[in-house]
Amino acid sequence: MAWRDGMKGLRYRGGMSYWKQTEDPWAQAPFYTGNGQPQQGRKGIVFQGEGSLVYPARDVGYDGAVPTIRFKTLRDVIDDYEYLAILQRLGKTAEAQKAVRSLTESFFQWNKYPMAYQKARAELATMIIAATGKRGE
Repeated sequence: MAWRDGMKGLRYRGGMSYWKQTEDPWAQAPFYTGNGQPQQGRKGIVFQGEGSLVYPARDVGYDGAVPTIRFKTLRDVIDDYEYLAILQRLGKTAEAQKAVRSLTESFFQWNKYPMAYQKARAELATMIIAATGKRGE
């Protein structure tokens, strides 16, 4: 959708600022709903992952961080955008637009089936290969 609508860049807010609020983030991930303002559901400060892209790995015996599904998905989205940008640079904007429109009718309507995105990624890769004559390097 970002590529389709001409958006540039990515801004993401998240972090591990609330991980110290829980004993075991693997069993009870922290989440944030606000500072005591009325909310749907629970009120006050609660910390559910809070947009985190990684989990602290200390509780699973690893010195570092473990990527979340959210982080892996964000990586895939960045790759998708790059495929579309490559096709645009190759003069294949109309073909790229067709692939995108088949998945995202609008900001509020998009295909809910993961396999549709896998298929579109493969089609985009095939278009790039056909347009450049190159296979993976």
